[in-house]
Amino acid sequence: MSRQRSQRDLVRQLTDEPALYRALRAAGRAVAAEAEAAMGQPHAPVRVVDHGHGVRVVNTSPDAVLEEWGSARQEPIAPLRRGVRAAGLRLDETQ
Repeated sequence: MSRQRSQRDLVRQLTDEPALYRALRAAGRAVAAEAEAAMGQPHAPVRVVDHGHGVRVVNTSPDAVLEEWGSARQEPIAPLRRGVRAAGLRLDETQ
């Protein structure tokens, strides 16, 4: 009977795969497009940025925090959170 060996660097091996990176970029572009639509601005400052072995979708607006989380006087627009859900991805806000 053979023993199963764990691969400690499996995540690094997977993220080095070009196909996975292309899939992450495509998912990031989908989130960015949905976030821009949620903001209702034709040239919204949402960008997909390479980050190590993955990608990040960032709102580069000076008011990004207020747009995402709101304030005492303004309801949150939450473009990034809406963009993730609208792109068909699951958002885990517990971390």
